[in-house]
Amino acid sequence: MFKQDGSVDYEASGRVARELAEFALKTGNTVFVSDYIYGEAAEYDELTEEYRRGLALIDRTLCGICERVIEVAFGNVIDYKEF
Repeated sequence: MFKQDGSVDYEASGRVARELAEFALKTGNTVFVSDYIYGEAAEYDELTEEYRRGLALIDRTLCGICERVIEVAFGNVIDYKEF
């Protein structure tokens, strides 16, 4: 999303989501690890919010194609989707 020349690629999250989904479908057994930074209640500047929305899009895309989705936080394990 953040280019070396200082510009911002607002289409990056969609592209990354598609590429990771393609990768997962081709490889089979793939584990993705993501941080849940978009879930906190604090509001940030518009650029940071766009970054957080992009991460959420990537996570939702991967959850849609993965056979199993698990959240692990503070020792708690939640199965959202089991195969």
